[in-house]
Amino acid sequence: MKNKKSKKNKKLRIQLIFAIILMTLVVFMTGYQVYLYAASQDQAEDIKYTAVVFGTPMKQSIEVIMQSATNENESVIDNSSSKIEYSDIKNYKEENLQRYKDYHLKYPELLDAEVIWRVNTDLDLDFYTYIKEIEDPYETTLVVNKYNKFEKDFEPEDLVLMESEKEKLYLREEANQAYLELREEVIKRDLNIKVSEAYRSYRNQEILYKEKLEELGSEVVDSTVERPGHSEHQSGLAICITDGTSKNESFDKSDLHHFIVNNAHRYGFIIRYKGDPSLTGLNQRPWHLRYVGKEVAVDMYEKNINILEEYLDKRGLQILEVEDNEG
Repeated sequence: MKNKKSKKNKKLRIQLIFAIILMTLVVFMTGYQVYLYAASQDQAEDIKYTAVVFGTPMKQSIEVIMQSATNENESVIDNSSSKIEYSDIKNYKEENLQRYKDYHLKYPELLDAEVIWRVNTDLDLDFYTYIKEIEDPYETTLVVNKYNKFEKDFEPEDLVLMESEKEKLYLREEANQAYLELREEVIKRDLNIKVSEAYRSYRNQEILYKEKLEELGSEVVDSTVERPGHSEHQSGLAICITDGTSKNESFDKSDLHHFIVNNAHRYGFIIRYKGDPSLTGLNQRPWHLRYVGKEVAVDMYEKNINILEEYLDKRGLQILEVEDNEG
């Protein structure tokens, strides 16, 4: 009888020890998560984030909201309803309120922050229906797309002839220097890289567009090639690359592409058309690199944002100055 009681007490002690160990692990992991969150906040510098968890434990989604630095101690959550208001989000614009509502009715599955950046960048409008002229074409983070265009006669004054390329290709000096640094690292890794496209004038873009229009037809061409004035190549900041063997269709499986995905940001480049074609306006082009400067490229990489328009709007950078192009 005494032996049975001793075994029972021993079993209870083991269970208690196990429970204490389990609780210790839970406390430790909770503390570690708090530490990681605090560390991430310190690294965010001037950008403030609030992570909001929605849904049931079985189906959770996280919306990252950029919060005004002036209200960094205030919650953007209405505790009574857990509803985020448009106006609580940093990049909210009062003049776009009705457009937010209309777009959200069209896409009710979207989170509020997603609605706001899309409307702010005119994605609620049809492509090529509301076109603005770029005021400062020399800004490295300028946005040229189906809503923003260059003047017909714009040609960068700081274009330089690219070195070690078979054809005569030109790029703006800063972007060219960054490419040379990237190219040097590629060569160190026994990889091959060549530039197939760089600066392209309005006139040459016009010729290319007409050729593609005849080849592909009006329904397909706009997802494949930009209309004149709307191409990043006219900025002198964009290049198309190749490893010399892979075709465009298979470039994303090449060793060079693997290197670019993981390292291009270190030299100030992003893969410009990596996101959803319905948001970028063009089919994905893993070979098309755009120079935006190291700070922006690294920040986009670390925040896992692939679309330049989204990044600039959410960060609140008032870099792109545009004016309505009437008529």
